[in-house]
Amino acid sequence: AALAAAPAGPLPPPLPAASTALTPRQYEVLAAIAEGQSTKEIAMALNIAPATVKAHTATLLSMLAASNRVQAVKRARDLGLL
Repeated sequence: AALAAAPAGPLPPPLPAASTALTPRQYEVLAAIAEGQSTKEIAMALNIAPATVKAHTATLLSMLAASNRVQAVKRARDLGLL
């Protein structure tokens, strides 16, 4: 499933250390989000609980100053993380 385009509008700047502060698991979750995978799909692929995926997603959203997955992926691409 592809992600819908993010709504236009200015976003707050991401945290400066976002590119260096991500754990390997957070990178895996971020990459899966970018592929359009659901929380359940990510959990099954990474052999972790859906609640853990949700926790990683919440951390990613915070670190990337994004309010949703689409914005997080856009930010990550803009920062060269994806």
